[in-house]
Amino acid sequence: MPRAGGQSKLNAFVDLGYSPGRDFAKFLFASPEFNVVTLRRLVKSWKGARKDDYASELSSQLENGNIAPKRILRAWVTQPRRWLSLKLGNPKVLPRLEPPDQLLTSFGGDQWYGPVLDQDQNARWYIRTQTVPHWRVSGKTATQARIRWTVIAEVSDSHLALSWDNFTHKELEEHGGLSQYQFWNDIPFFFSDLEGDLGGTWEHPVLHKLVLDDLWSAYMMNPEYAWQHIRIRAERSGVALSARSAGVAEVDVEGLAKLTRKLAESASGAVGIQAERDIRKIDRALLRTMIRDWGTNSYEFSIDRRDAGKYGKLFRAHCYFGLRPELENEDSLQHLMCSLAYGGSKSAQEFILGHL
Repeated sequence: MPRAGGQSKLNAFVDLGYSPGRDFAKFLFASPEFNVVTLRRLVKSWKGARKDDYASELSSQLENGNIAPKRILRAWVTQPRRWLSLKLGNPKVLPRLEPPDQLLTSFGGDQWYGPVLDQDQNARWYIRTQTVPHWRVSGKTATQARIRWTVIAEVSDSHLALSWDNFTHKELEEHGGLSQYQFWNDIPFFFSDLEGDLGGTWEHPVLHKLVLDDLWSAYMMNPEYAWQHIRIRAERSGVALSARSAGVAEVDVEGLAKLTRKLAESASGAVGIQAERDIRKIDRALLRTMIRDWGTNSYEFSIDRRDAGKYGKLFRAHCYFGLRPELENEDSLQHLMCSLAYGGSKSAQEFILGHL
C-alpha cells in the first residue's frame, strides 16, 4: 500500500480504487483536497507529525466516532481556494440534497451534496463532485484512474459563490503531457443546476465596472492604499504588445503606464497645468481608459494598505470579466483567480461582496 501523501503529484484527489471507509478517508485527507492547516485544526498537533500522520489519525477518529463528520465537512468547505465565481440573487428554498457525510468515506457521484451548516455563522454550503478520467504512467505502462474534482458553493440570502482548485491531468492514454482541466465548461452548468434547486433569479455582478470604475475610484487616489497593476490580457495590438493573429495576448502594463505618464505630461503642459497632483490625475484617467477600452478580457491587480511605510495585504486577484461568452475558453466565464497569499477565494469573496 503506498503512503497516503504519495498517491498523486497532481493538485487533485486521485482515486486508485480505495476501499470505502477508513482507507478512502485516509487518502482523501492526505490529498490536496485538505491542506495541512485544516488537518492541524482537526487533529491535535504533535512534534514531527507529517501530513500523512494527520490524515491517518483523522481517519481513525472518524471511524471510531471520536470526531463528528459535520466538523470535518465545515473545515473542508471553508478552506480558501484559488478560483472563485460569484452570482447575486435570493434563494427561494434551501433544499436537502444528497448527504454530504458520505463524501468523506466514499467516492460518490456527479451531483450536489448538502447542505453543510454552520449555525454560528448562519451559513450553508453545498458540495459538487465531478468524476474526471485520468491516466497514470509508470515507465511504459499506463493505467486508468479517476480524479474527484470538488466545487464548493456558499449560499446566502443575497449571493451564490462557487470556489474550487484547478488541476492538470492526462486525458488520453496516447497523449504524452498533462493538460489544464477546462473548468469553464463545467462551472456554468454547476451554477444552473444548483440554481434550479434553490429557485430565484441569479446574475453575475458587472465585474469590469466594479474593478475599473468603482474600486479604481475608491483606492487608486487614496494615499492610504497602494494599487499595483500586474497583468492585462487584451485582444488588440498596442503599446509594448506583439499582436497575435488569433487569441489573447498579454500587455506590458509597465510600458503602458510609462506611455500614459508621457501623454499626461504633454497634455497638461499644452494647457498650462503644472501641478504634479493634477498631472497624476490625468495620468491615472488615461491609464484607466486604455486598460478599460483596450479590448481587455482580464486584469490582475493588487491593493495593499499603507501602514507607517509598511504594506498590509488587502486584495489580489486576476479578474476574468466574462465578456466573451461565445468563446470556448476561460474568457467565456466571469471568475477570479485569487492569490492564496492574500487569503484566496475566501478573502476575495468578502472584499468583492463588500464593494457591490
